[in-house]
Amino acid sequence: MKVDVEFKQFVFDGLVPALQTGEVDMVIAGMTIRGDRALAVGMSDPYYKTGQAIMVPAANKDIKSWEELDVKGKKIAVGVGTTGALLAKSQFKNAEVVDFEDFPLAATAMGSGQADAVVYDEPAIAVWRLEHEGQVHQMEGLLSAENLGIAVKKNDFETLQWLNSFLHGYIDSPQELESRTRWFEESDWLTKVTED
Repeated sequence: MKVDVEFKQFVFDGLVPALQTGEVDMVIAGMTIRGDRALAVGMSDPYYKTGQAIMVPAANKDIKSWEELDVKGKKIAVGVGTTGALLAKSQFKNAEVVDFEDFPLAATAMGSGQADAVVYDEPAIAVWRLEHEGQVHQMEGLLSAENLGIAVKKNDFETLQWLNSFLHGYIDSPQELESRTRWFEESDWLTKVTED
């Protein structure tokens, strides 16, 4: 887009209000495209297909299904305001679903024994696994199928047109496939991020 970029970080459920009030111009934060969100903001075409995954401590990698976690006394950590939180609260009837401000806090709570599992977007769990190799395990399969989109202010059709045109040329291109490998399968970038 040939513009200077300023990155801002928000709690997930603060992203849409920040966009609506003009604090930010665009949200690229693993936001699932949903009808209710499309009433509040403009959503691009999908840039990534994913779903909600379950992460458990490595010691519990013998757990094979979400039903094994849906028992009284178990706690499922989620990020407040996320699709994972909505899904977990509708799916888990016996386990307690506990809201945390964001994914790192939910994952840290699980690591310290305050929760038995985390339900969150699969890409975030993939990165957490890289960062905490041998400490956590992602259960096989996904609880849902979701498309992630970029949010802009409602009725900003010019920006949406630009984004969608860009995405049509970028998705599944060699550059995008290389990016997926770099960020979700390799871990050398983690050292640089922690040093900066």
